[in-house]
Amino acid sequence: MKPINTYHNYFFIGIGGIGMSALAQYFLNRGKNVAGYDQTMTSITERLINIGASFINTDNPDLIPFIFKENKEDTLVIYTPAIKKEENRLLQFFSEKNYEIIKRAEALSQIVNSFKLLAVAGTHGKTTTTSLLGHIFQEAGKHPLVFSGGWMKNYDSNFIDQTNPQFAICEADEYDRSFLLLQPHDSIITSVDADHLDIYGNQGMLKDSFIEFAGHTSNDGYILIHENFSELFKPLKNKKILSYGISEKATIKISNVRIDNGITNFVISLPDNTTIDIHTLLHGQHNRENITAAAALAYFHNIPPETISGAVSSFKGVKRRFEYIIKTEDFIWIDDYAHHPKEINALINTVKELYPGKTITAIFQPHLYSRTRDFLNEFAQELDKADIPVILPVYPAREKPSAGLTSEHLIKIMKNPNARLMTPEKLLVNFDKIKSDIVLTIGAGNIDLLIPEILKRYEN
Repeated sequence: MKPINTYHNYFFIGIGGIGMSALAQYFLNRGKNVAGYDQTMTSITERLINIGASFINTDNPDLIPFIFKENKEDTLVIYTPAIKKEENRLLQFFSEKNYEIIKRAEALSQIVNSFKLLAVAGTHGKTTTTSLLGHIFQEAGKHPLVFSGGWMKNYDSNFIDQTNPQFAICEADEYDRSFLLLQPHDSIITSVDADHLDIYGNQGMLKDSFIEFAGHTSNDGYILIHENFSELFKPLKNKKILSYGISEKATIKISNVRIDNGITNFVISLPDNTTIDIHTLLHGQHNRENITAAAALAYFHNIPPETISGAVSSFKGVKRRFEYIIKTEDFIWIDDYAHHPKEINALINTVKELYPGKTITAIFQPHLYSRTRDFLNEFAQELDKADIPVILPVYPAREKPSAGLTSEHLIKIMKNPNARLMTPEKLLVNFDKIKSDIVLTIGAGNIDLLIPEILKRYEN
C-alpha cells in the first residue's frame, strides 16, 4: 500500500458515520476526489456533498463514479467494520477487482501517527474529553488536527483541520480493537467498564486490550487514567502514569465543587501544586472528571492554567451529550447519547443533582441486541431510577435479532410499576401527554431523529 496521503481517489463505505465522515472531510480539504456509500442521506452526508463529495445510498457497483473505476491503482477504499463484506455489494466489487481496501481505524492511524498524537480511550467519556482537549489546544494556538466521535458545538463539526498541525488529537476506539493501531505520545483512559463483549467475549480480554493500548504510549509522554482503573495498569513499567479523580489517592484531584446559577465550579490540583479554577456549562461528576483529564494533559503541554480555564468556560459541549432541547421554568427536555448502564447512571444522577425533587421521564432506545443481553439487569436497575421509564424497541445497528435480547425482555424484569414499552410512533402521538417536569431521550441509535417531529407537535 502507498502512503495514505498519496492517492487521488478515496471511496468510503459507510461514509455517513461520525468517524468516517471526519476522514472524508480530511481528504476533501486536501483536494482529493472523495465518494462514498451509506444507506440514508443525513445532515452529515449533505454537508460532505456540499463540500465536494459524491454520494450513493444504494450498494450498486454501477453507481460508483467513473473516476474511481478508471484508475484502480490510485483509489483507496476505506470501510467501517460495521458493514460486512458478505452483505455489501460495493465491498464485494472492490475486493473482486483487487482494490486497496482498509478499515477506518487503519486510515485514521496512518494519518494521526505521523504527528505528536494525544489519544483518548475509554468505554465512556472519550468523545467529550477528546473534543474539550482539542478545544483547549485550539484556543491556546497549538494548531491541533482533531478527530472527534461527536459533533462539537463550538465548531459545528466533528473535525478540526489545520494546514500545519503541531498535534493530532483523536478518540482511541476500543471497538474491533481499533485503538491498538495508534501510537500516542500521550494518552487518557477515562474508563474500562465492560462493553463490546460481542467483540471481546469477556471483560478480562477488554482490560488486556486497554493495557496493550496504554503500552503503545511513548515513554516520554503521560498516561492519565481515571482513579477507579489505575491499578489495572500497574504492570506497565517505564511509563509516566498519573491518576485523576476525587479521592485523596488520586495524583490529580478534583475539589471545591459547587453549582451556581447553572455553572459548575471546581478546582483541579496538579502534582506540582498548581491549581486550575474551572467554571463550566458541563454538569455531573463524569464531566468534572473528563474536564480534569483534558485540562491536566493540556497543562503538561505547557498551556497556562488561565488559558485552560478560559477554554473550558467557552466550551459548549458535544451534540447529544446532555443537550437541552427545551429548557423553561416549567419543562426541561434533555437528549443524551447514553447507551451503557454506567452512562445512564451518570445522566440520571446529574439531572437529580441539578434539579432535585423534579419528576423524570426517561425514554430509552436500547442500542444492539447483544448489549441489551449483556447488561439486561444493569439497564433495568438504572432505568428504574426514573419516575416513568419508557422503553423503545432495540436499535439493531449491525446486528440481527438473534444476537441477543429485546426490549420486551428488559421491561419484564424492571421493578418500576410505571415502566412501559412504546413504539416510536406511539411516542410521537403521546409525547405531549407526558406530565413529568423533565424528559430524557436516551440512546445511541436513531432516537434523535424523532426530535424534530416531536418538537413540531409539542410546539403546536
